[in-house]
Amino acid sequence: MNRPIQINRAASRQAGRIAFSLAALLLGGTPALWAQRALPALPALAPATARAVSGRDGWLFLPAELRHLATAAGAPVLTGENDPLPAILDFNQALAAKGIRLVILPVPEKSLIRADELFPPGEAAAAAGYANASGRFAEALRKKGVDVMDTVPVLTAEAARAATGGDPVYCKTDTHYTPRTTAVLARAIAAHLREVAPAAVGKTAASPVAGPETKLTIQGDLAPPGTTEELVFQPVRKSAADGEAPASDPASPVLLLGDSHCLVFHAGGDMLAKGGGLADHLGVELGSVPEVIAVRGSGATAARVNLFRKARKEPGFLAKKKVVIWCFAAREFTQSDGWKIVPVP
Repeated sequence: MNRPIQINRAASRQAGRIAFSLAALLLGGTPALWAQRALPALPALAPATARAVSGRDGWLFLPAELRHLATAAGAPVLTGENDPLPAILDFNQALAAKGIRLVILPVPEKSLIRADELFPPGEAAAAAGYANASGRFAEALRKKGVDVMDTVPVLTAEAARAATGGDPVYCKTDTHYTPRTTAVLARAIAAHLREVAPAAVGKTAASPVAGPETKLTIQGDLAPPGTTEELVFQPVRKSAADGEAPASDPASPVLLLGDSHCLVFHAGGDMLAKGGGLADHLGVELGSVPEVIAVRGSGATAARVNLFRKARKEPGFLAKKKVVIWCFAAREFTQSDGWKIVPVP
């Protein structure tokens, strides 16, 4: 059975040695390099079968995310399909040729935004240095003209509110952000689109509306059986008078592409709830719910393959789109199942 890894804070020096070994194993790095960067040691990631790493106060974190953060201890040279840049740059160019703007939203690492629940209190501030793990990829893409949103400041501010009883930003027992965070990100995306693609925002009196908040109990994907947590959930409605959830609008100029962060609280079933995810709250902000092409696994390649198939099946599909928002976990930069170049029909 997969079990969370317990962090033994009393053995911090030993944990540091394990973290140094992990960095050397994954990145060809050294303890000296790690020390030069003045980053707190990551928890040990063994055994390989563990489902989660246990933080403080019942918080659980995904081991693959910590492996990704370990890249802050060095800068490995990624080649072939391990390198995300060629596939992303090709996708950006192919969409641009069709008059479609690509906006990339790498979802910040839970273990970075809620470092206060992973690291000892005295080390949480220094853990912000791990932002380099994804930041170096984002910066390289921006230098090549790709529009990459940085939502770390927005979510960090939300996490600060959690200290005074606000929303925790990420689920304690699940890989994903909370329902309320989907609304926060939707507002940030809408604000960005108003600047770079105003034609994609058409909010009117007939736009979907956010309904009243309710309580939602979930068992997160990192949690042992029988462990639950309660979240604030705000469903989206067709209108103030119509309590049904609005459907995706095929005529929407926006396509939401990516991984399970596009599906959680939106698709129902194993995605925990329906009608209150990122796409739904984008509907509130943009005027209509965008179409969604998303997968439950890695959002690096599979989602683009699905887009290719849909565009081939429906030749006029992409002609209606002005913006593609590609939303995937930031850990995918180094922990994906491969970044293949996928043509855009």
